[in-house]
Order: sequence, then structure tokens, then C-alpha cells
Amino acid sequence: MWFGDEVTCSSAEDMWLNEGWATFCELYYLEVLYSHENFVQTMRAKHKEMLLKAHIIDGGYWPLNNIPQEVTYGKTAYDKGGTVVNALRAYLGDSLFFESVTAYLNHFAYQSVSSEEMRDFLTSYTGIDLIGFFDAWVFTPGTPHFSIDSSRVTPVGNEFRVDIYPQQKYKGADFLAMDVVVQVGFMDNHFRFQTDTIHFSGVSGHSIKIIDFNPVAIMIDPFETACDATSDNFNVFSSPQEYTFPDTYFKLYLDACTDSSLLRVTHHWAAPDSLKAPIEGLRLSPYRYWQTEGLLSDSFKARGRFYYSRGGYLDDSLILSGNDSIVLLYRANSVEEWHMIPQEVLGTWMIGYIFVNELQLGEYTLAVWDKTIVSTSDHTLNDPNILVYPNPSRGVINFEFPHRSDYKVRLTDEAGHELGVFFCSGKHATWKPERDFKGIIITTIFDHEKWISTKKIVFP
Repeated sequence: MWFGDEVTCSSAEDMWLNEGWATFCELYYLEVLYSHENFVQTMRAKHKEMLLKAHIIDGGYWPLNNIPQEVTYGKTAYDKGGTVVNALRAYLGDSLFFESVTAYLNHFAYQSVSSEEMRDFLTSYTGIDLIGFFDAWVFTPGTPHFSIDSSRVTPVGNEFRVDIYPQQKYKGADFLAMDVVVQVGFMDNHFRFQTDTIHFSGVSGHSIKIIDFNPVAIMIDPFETACDATSDNFNVFSSPQEYTFPDTYFKLYLDACTDSSLLRVTHHWAAPDSLKAPIEGLRLSPYRYWQTEGLLSDSFKARGRFYYSRGGYLDDSLILSGNDSIVLLYRANSVEEWHMIPQEVLGTWMIGYIFVNELQLGEYTLAVWDKTIVSTSDHTLNDPNILVYPNPSRGVINFEFPHRSDYKVRLTDEAGHELGVFFCSGKHATWKPERDFKGIIITTIFDHEKWISTKKIVFP
């Protein structure tokens, strides 16, 4: 409270300068008094509630400055304000953040300021241009969303070059931030992280990092500092158990695990990437999706439970009526097309859970079939009559198609690197890698340029 008393907002429409900073200070007090983990857990829960409800309670998405007076004391000013302060902390780094904010308080003590004056003072003091940050987080409604579209690791002598391709979306506004700075973590096979920051502007970017080990996983914002439009956390597992990932609408049922595994689950408060080839009667969620990342041991066998709800501020824009049949789609990475996986729905058309019996790393999104367009019996995205064998394979892959047509088959590794493309107008085809290959090959099959199937072949 003293933060806003010593330097107060110049108008009620800038109330976040008082109450948002007070909210952050309240949570930061928990970190100093108890632990950083206590702070992270509390901030995570508050951030999730803000992303879920602030625009509902306050009657829309609002920027932090020039907020209407009727919502001056609403969830946007308080809770979004507090999470934006934490995002600024990550943007500047702890040392510079606390030093510059202390200087701000001393410089403007017993005066009133605007958001623009805070921005300009912190820019001048730190030498870091904060126009892009304030435009995205303070002067625009909603919240930025960051993710990694793809990455590539290349050995360079005794080191490794990592090419990272981040992308940006935005929750609540048609806007893309400039001068984004976000942390990336490189994980080794002992679950140790090396962190660095990447910088980009607009919808996508490209960052190159040189590190001294081959990362088994590359995660954006692994320690939850950015407060973007995501809710996420990770956990290490070494024995069977049930575990609910906090604030992600996901529960893990770990049935077998003898060696340690690390699993991170992210609930993205943004629309998933669209289908590469639209399918009549099928709609993907315009609002959210999940991502599973980490390092899973060979003994890791688990089921996942995903929550859906119409009427709980989550899936109202996806589930429109009882004519919509809910399903869960999966893809291993951004190269692969969304496709059906074995699943069980427990609940009504409005609310319930979807269970996946063989949880894999990748992305999951809710979707619905419109039963007024597509018959329930047609709810499939994979053609069961297409045979791809042998699996596992040590060389040639055979393809058997149900009828003659103009097929295209694209083959990639799990990282999305293309291994080959071929066309077939008959009912049988074969393919063999040009070089010795070990791992998993993903075959994506199109009929007249329309995606019909995705299958995985193991090369031991």
C-alpha cells in the first residue's frame, strides 16, 4: 500500500500504479518472508484467475492506463497490474528492476505520476527502451502470448548451435508486441537448466544460441517469470502416482515409472495453430490448448485427463450447442497436422473430462464436430484403411492405400526436419531413407492435397 502512497497515480484511470504495484508487493513479501517457491505458486494462481476472469468481471479487456472509472478497482487494475509488474521484473532482471524502481520512488516521492512518466523515467534510468513493453503490457488490453514454434540443434565442434524460432499471439486484442524479451531454458538429461534470453518483435522471430551441451528439451519461460498468456509448471516423477498440475486443467495418472522423468504441462490461453487443411464440420478451440514437454524415461507410462467446460469461462466460444460433439486432437509438433487419438469422454456435451490413455509429448487441443454437418459415425481424422508397415522398420516403409488417387506423402523426423516427399497415384508405394536413420519418422499423407492421415514409424 505504501508504494502507491509515496508515489500515487495522477488520475483514477491509472489506478494500477497504486493497486497493481501493491498487489505485486504483497506477493513479493511472501517471497522475502517465506520462499521464492511460495511466491511462484501464489503468483501463478493469481495470474490464472486474472486470465480466466478479469475480462468477465470487468466487462471486457481493458488496458491498465485510461481504464474506465467504473472498473478502476476491478480485477484488471489489481491482478493484471500485479502480474505486469512481475513481467517487468523479468524484462529488466532482478538487480536492475529493484534498483530502478527504488530510484523511481525516491525521485517522485510525495508526487503523482502517469504511466507514461513511469515508463520514461525507467527508460532513462536503465538505458533500456521500455516503449515496446509498456505498449504491449500497459497501453493495450489483454496479454501477450509467447511460444516456441520449432527449434534445431546442430553440433559445432565441442559446442552446440541452437536455432530457436519463437512466435507470438495475443489474448484479448489484435496486437503484437515489439521488443519482446523472454527467457528460454535449455535442459540436459539430468534435468538441469541453463537459461538465456531471446529477443524478437512481431509474430515470429529467430534466435541463435551457442551452448556447451546437447539439450534434451528447450522450453520458453520455464520458471514462470514472463506472466504471458500461459499457465504452466513442471514436476519430476520417479514412481507411479496421480498428480494435478496446478492451474492447467490437467491431471496426470502415472501408471509406471522406474526411472526419473520430468514433465512440464502448459495451458496456453491462446488459439492453437489452425488445421493445415480445413475439414468441414470440425472446429478447433479459438481460445486455448495444452502442451506437454520434458524428458520421459522408457518406463514412463501415463494417462492424461483434460477438462472442458461451457459456462465456466473456458469453452463457451467452442461448444455452442448440443449439436457440438467434443473431441481432443493431438500433434507432436508444429510440422505435424492435428489428428485424432484414442480417447474417452466422461461427462455431458457441456462439461466433463477427456481421458487419453497413452500420454505423449506434444500439443493437445479441444475441438468439436458439428453434428448438423457431420454424422457421428464420420468423426475420424485418420483413415484406418491406410496401412504403413513394418513398424518398427529397419529400412523400407510400405504404404497400402484403399483405392487409387493422387496421394502425397511427406516424411519428417520428430523435430520437423523434412526427410523426403513422394507422390503416388496407385494403391501401393515404398520409401527408404537416403541415409542410415534411427529414431521416429512421421508420415503425413494427403489425398488431392487434403490431409487424411498421420502415422509414426520407429527406426530402432
